[in-house]
Amino acid sequence: MTEKMIKENNTTDLFAAFDEVISLVRSAWAIALKDAGFVLTPLDTKILSILKAQPGIILHDLVTSMSKDKAQITRKIKDLEEKSFITRQKTANDQRSYQLFLTPQGKQAQAKTQLIKSKVYRQIFARLNTQEQADIVRLLNKCIEENR
Repeated sequence: MTEKMIKENNTTDLFAAFDEVISLVRSAWAIALKDAGFVLTPLDTKILSILKAQPGIILHDLVTSMSKDKAQITRKIKDLEEKSFITRQKTANDQRSYQLFLTPQGKQAQAKTQLIKSKVYRQIFARLNTQEQADIVRLLNKCIEENR
């Protein structure tokens, strides 16, 4: 087998394994949220986490940071607002823009869903020792840095 063929096979194996891990995480995360009584999607929880980390972020910046469709995120924001997890406040500089904030209920939901997410990740990666987990983090960060 040539070096090119080996590299192609490794890349195919990498894609398949990475897709499978992503699928496992998404599925387990969605099931865990439902089992805990949350009517939230993983995307909803990601928005809550971003709002916790960046209180007052405007929609445009949220959409950019998530690399998602603006219409999709706008619908999610409206839904989270209807569930009383977030509030909007007009910005002082631009009356067309709104800052987004977690409500007390949103802060509580974000904290609880983060604990559930941590449990899901621990279960999925439980068979890896500490060094293997550190290696995966290091390698994924290398990919992220080289593709930004």
